[in-house]
Amino acid sequence: MPAPQPPIRPSGRLAAHAPIESRDRIVTAATTLFAEHGYDGTSTRQIAAEAGLNMATVNYADRPRPSLTG
Repeated sequence: MPAPQPPIRPSGRLAAHAPIESRDRIVTAATTLFAEHGYDGTSTRQIAAEAGLNMATVNYADRPRPSLTG
């Protein structure tokens, strides 16, 4: 089940809380997918899709997969 989508924001700078919110969404998505498919069976692209984020946001978070679980 995909994560709920936040309201659409106008383009421009992200709100100050956005990086923390994005990281929370990434961690939640990663935890769900790791439980379903295992660590080796989960790609970063799948995590981004499950979190409802684009790959640029996930890459910007600059968190390698091992740190997503803790």
